Amino acid sequence: MKYMGSNIQRRRKACGLTQQQLADKVGITQVYIAKLETGGYTPTLKTLGRIAKVLKTTASKLLE
Repeated sequence: MKYMGSNIQRRRKACGLTQQQLADKVGITQVYIAKLETGGYTPTLKTLGRIAKVLKTTASKLLE
Protein backbone atom coordinates (compact mmCIF):
# COMPACT_ATOMS: atom_id res chain seq x y z
CA MET A 1 0.00 0.00 0.00
CA LYS A 2 3.06 2.22 -0.19
CA TYR A 3 1.97 3.39 -3.65
CA MET A 4 -1.45 4.34 -2.34
CA GLY A 5 0.18 6.52 0.32
CA SER A 6 2.35 8.22 -2.27
CA ASN A 7 -0.69 8.80 -4.47
CA ILE A 8 -2.65 10.32 -1.60
CA GLN A 9 0.25 12.61 -0.75
CA ARG A 10 0.75 13.66 -4.37
CA ARG A 11 -2.97 14.43 -4.86
CA ARG A 12 -3.18 16.23 -1.52
CA LYS A 13 -0.30 18.50 -2.46
CA ALA A 14 -1.73 19.05 -5.95
CA CYS A 15 -4.96 20.20 -4.30
CA GLY A 16 -2.96 22.58 -2.09
CA LEU A 17 -4.01 20.89 1.15
CA THR A 18 -2.02 20.21 4.28
CA GLN A 19 -2.41 16.89 6.06
CA GLN A 20 -4.48 18.67 8.69
CA GLN A 21 -6.78 20.26 6.14
CA LEU A 22 -7.37 16.92 4.41
CA ALA A 23 -7.98 15.23 7.75
CA ASP A 24 -10.50 17.90 8.75
CA LYS A 25 -12.41 17.54 5.46
CA VAL A 26 -12.49 13.74 5.70
CA GLY A 27 -13.25 13.60 9.42
CA ILE A 28 -10.11 11.76 10.54
CA THR A 29 -6.93 12.82 12.32
CA GLN A 30 -3.77 14.32 10.85
CA VAL A 31 -1.82 11.43 12.39
CA TYR A 32 -3.99 8.99 10.42
CA ILE A 33 -3.26 10.88 7.17
CA ALA A 34 0.47 10.85 7.95
CA LYS A 35 0.36 7.08 8.57
CA LEU A 36 -1.57 6.53 5.34
CA GLU A 37 0.98 8.49 3.35
CA THR A 38 3.89 6.48 4.76
CA GLY A 39 2.16 3.13 4.33
CA GLY A 40 1.62 2.56 8.04
CA TYR A 41 -2.18 2.32 7.80
CA THR A 42 -4.60 0.92 5.25
CA PRO A 43 -7.92 2.78 5.16
CA THR A 44 -11.34 1.20 4.98
CA LEU A 45 -13.06 1.48 1.61
CA LYS A 46 -15.41 4.07 3.09
CA THR A 47 -12.51 6.23 4.31
CA LEU A 48 -10.64 5.80 1.03
CA GLY A 49 -13.75 6.92 -0.83
CA ARG A 50 -14.07 10.03 1.33
CA ILE A 51 -10.39 10.86 0.80
CA ALA A 52 -10.76 10.39 -2.96
CA LYS A 53 -13.81 12.67 -3.05
CA VAL A 54 -11.97 15.47 -1.21
CA LEU A 55 -8.96 15.02 -3.50
CA LYS A 56 -11.21 15.13 -6.59
CA THR A 57 -10.19 11.69 -7.81
CA THR A 58 -11.34 8.09 -7.50
CA ALA A 59 -10.41 5.42 -5.01
CA SER A 60 -9.10 3.26 -7.86
CA LYS A 61 -6.76 6.05 -8.97
CA LEU A 62 -5.37 6.29 -5.45
CA LEU A 63 -4.75 2.53 -5.43
CA GLU A 64 -2.75 2.52 -8.70
